[in-house]
Amino acid sequence: MTLPFGVPVGYEFVRPNGTVVAAVELMARGRVWLSPSLSPEVKGPVAAAVTSMLMQQ
Repeated sequence: MTLPFGVPVGYEFVRPNGTVVAAVELMARGRVWLSPSLSPEVKGPVAAAVTSMLMQQ
């Protein structure tokens, strides 16, 4: 889906097999979704990446 904003309004973190493991929305206050199936070893780095994206907004 393409929105007419001209800039990204969010991002998905996708594994090589196509599974979405996290998403971040950058509009307004921002929203974050993390897959409940994420292992603790992966959840920390993904949460840090999402946090840095929100802090840049």
